[in-house]
Amino acid sequence: MKTWLDIEKIFQSAQIEYQQRNWLFLCKIDGAEFYYSPQKQKWRLKETRAWQFTDSAQSFVAEAKEYLQVKKEAESKKSHQKSTNNRTTSSKRNTRQTKQQKKTKKTTEKANSTKNNRQTKWDKKQTADVVRTEFLELFAEKFKLGIERGYKPAWIWNSLINDYLLTPSEVCWLCTVFDYKPGWAYHKLKYQYPSITYQDILATIFLYKDDWLDYFNRRWDFSTYDRAKQDYEEKWREDWNRQRHYHSTTQTERAPGYQVYLDILQISYPFSKQELKSAYRKQAMATHPDTGGTPESFRRVHDAFQMLSNLAS
Repeated sequence: MKTWLDIEKIFQSAQIEYQQRNWLFLCKIDGAEFYYSPQKQKWRLKETRAWQFTDSAQSFVAEAKEYLQVKKEAESKKSHQKSTNNRTTSSKRNTRQTKQQKKTKKTTEKANSTKNNRQTKWDKKQTADVVRTEFLELFAEKFKLGIERGYKPAWIWNSLINDYLLTPSEVCWLCTVFDYKPGWAYHKLKYQYPSITYQDILATIFLYKDDWLDYFNRRWDFSTYDRAKQDYEEKWREDWNRQRHYHSTTQTERAPGYQVYLDILQISYPFSKQELKSAYRKQAMATHPDTGGTPESFRRVHDAFQMLSNLAS
């Protein structure tokens, strides 16, 4: 296991500026700042919130540089595409098109884009942009846990989005089954995948929405959360009543053993704390040596009050 000194030597050999902040390292790599956690073996860009796992400090340095390179290429590609669109717009400025023609063109483009020839251009690791089987099993686990603990359905969304690195299609899948607006998916993905556009999100949801909803409705149902919450509350209420009955029964069985103290305070079981205090004050005034009583009788009244305090409801 590498120590903190070993990690610092790795940063120094790579000529990386770093600062130690509590249990994290703030490293400056190629002009960008990264947080690195040696204990959890995770890292993230300072401006983002998504943590990514790594094997070691050397892997973190290599992955951070690769991340910056991919981000730089995406930004240059986006600026080039923007300049191309501006030139295209200026060249077509003199050509007038009606709203019906634009609508027909848009419909044709959507019809030509099929599921098989859809390209993944935003995944920096060149992995397939799909809804993975591991993600569906993780969703099933969160769904079951949420029902057992009586959580709201939105807890699944927050736990998956904040704690795991999801593909764009998986975030779009969550927006579809939760019936969230596509803007939520774009907001969550624009920092992790800088080159993704809002049109990409709309196209993904448009293509796969029916299949996703059909699969979700066959396997899960959010209406079970209401029934689970009611069952959880009823179970909690039964446990509470059972404990209350147990303590009440236990105190009732012990009450005959305290009959001597009940007679001293002239009170009957069961009684409340207020009734016990009133009886104690009354007998204390009567048995106090200053009011004609004896120290022995006053001591018995005080002992009776102490012993009966545990039986008050």
